[in-house]
Amino acid sequence: LGAGYGSSSSSSSSDGDDVVPRGRLLEDYHRLALHTERQLRALLESYEDQERLVWEQLSGLVTDAAWLESYAAAAMLKFKEAFQGLALALGPSKQPLPAYRGGPYHAAAASTSVGRYGEIG
Repeated sequence: LGAGYGSSSSSSSSDGDDVVPRGRLLEDYHRLALHTERQLRALLESYEDQERLVWEQLSGLVTDAAWLESYAAAAMLKFKEAFQGLALALGPSKQPLPAYRGGPYHAAAASTSVGRYGEIG
């Protein structure tokens, strides 16, 4: 494209061969605008697809977290029941640790016993 691109004067040549007609400039502008609009539309569709995918994955993660919480709570209840059964099975024969027999914590260690229903207290 010459020096006369976009204007009607031709300062570099006398015959006006390098001057681009106004209609062609409008066509180029419309073609560029259409191309830009298509790119923008494709980017928006891609963004919406990614957003939808992330939403689905996060929803699944939230559901999995709820199930994991429920499973952990059930497991802790089972552990509690197992330890209560173990404490009940050991009965009142539980002795204080040897390190505390004559120390300041002897009374606290000796007072730890198993209750009627297996509660440690």
